[in-house]
Amino acid sequence: MEKDVDNKKQNDEKKTKALEIKKKMINDFARSFDELVLNEQEKAKKQGISMFEKNMYHKMGISKAAFQNYKKGYIDGLESNENQGRLPGAVELYKIHEYFNVPYSYLFGEAPIKNIDNLEIGFALGLDDESIEILNSLKKKASVETINENYESYAKLFLINNLIHDDKFLSYLATYFSITLGRNILDEKYKDIDGYSKLSMRDDIFEMTKFGIMSNWLSNLDKIVEGTDVPLRIKLHAEEQALKYGGKMQDVIKKTKSNEKK
Repeated sequence: MEKDVDNKKQNDEKKTKALEIKKKMINDFARSFDELVLNEQEKAKKQGISMFEKNMYHKMGISKAAFQNYKKGYIDGLESNENQGRLPGAVELYKIHEYFNVPYSYLFGEAPIKNIDNLEIGFALGLDDESIEILNSLKKKASVETINENYESYAKLFLINNLIHDDKFLSYLATYFSITLGRNILDEKYKDIDGYSKLSMRDDIFEMTKFGIMSNWLSNLDKIVEGTDVPLRIKLHAEEQALKYGGKMQDVIKKTKSNEKK
């Protein structure tokens, strides 16, 4: 009898766990699918194309009911399967993957990588689509345009590489982010408690971390500028940049002095 009770308990736990996994998969898929549909509609709208859902599920080769159900999450307590979110079968999943040209991992909320071309580097380095696209854009500009046309792209790529080299700076930055995020959560949680706001503003660790970030990075930036590792093509155009911005600063100073006299 006792063994039967234990077996039933274990089976109930397995069922509960399986249901939780199913709910998560349905909800993750619904979020991704709905976002892709909305993005497609928005893109079509900007291009002046009338993109109704009917066009989309026809092109995908799936039914209207399936299309609508994929956009719904799991609803607790709903007995009818007709209005319940559900997961696609293998064939339908492939059709959706082909239509939107996104990785399966993105559809199930396992990774933020939407662009298939970014999948390998995204998984390898933990970068998301936006970060990869920014780096790609900088690299393309630096490759296609001359340094005269886009000095900033060359300088940005050089500084990004040096920022990544400096593990200490990244540690400071992560600490600063964590403390700031934590403070925001605590400030919201305890905002009605007398005396908390004053205590929150006098956070020495927070101020020291900010100082550490700036002093560490500026110190390293000085070393980079004074060192010999700066690429020659950047050095050759640095003087031009200094004169350009120096000229702007002189104009600002002249205007300020002129206003002071008035």
